[in-house]
Amino acid sequence: MVLPLCVFGGLGYDQLAGRRPEIVAPLLLLTAALLVYALGYAIASPLLPTRLRPRQIEAARITQLVQAAPGPIYRSGDAALNVLPYVPGRILDAPPDALAAISGPAWLVVPTDQAEALLAQRPDKLHVVMPIGAKEQWRLLRLDQ
Repeated sequence: MVLPLCVFGGLGYDQLAGRRPEIVAPLLLLTAALLVYALGYAIASPLLPTRLRPRQIEAARITQLVQAAPGPIYRSGDAALNVLPYVPGRILDAPPDALAAISGPAWLVVPTDQAEALLAQRPDKLHVVMPIGAKEQWRLLRLDQ
């Protein structure tokens, strides 16, 4: 994908450089500025880990909970995609309607509205352990036997 893009970009540059050089110079400056920004961000991001650190802390808490009470981790849809990669172990994807039929012990990571529906279906075996996400839009649930 990159090679054809470079070829077509070079052909476009040749056409524009001969006909309209006043367009080519600002485009080259814009491209150079974006490359300098990307380079600066790539250098600064390891030095400033605060953007990724809260997800790692949440994942460490989830890991401790799962290790204390082992069980598979099920998630629904795109729930906690920025947190669960930091959690060791196997994470299973299940559709929302299949989550109600899972037998325990297990862990569930679902959006808040699905968590409320699951809690209403199985109030005796299912309980909320902690909210997950920057806006607390997901819930970590524990399903007991």
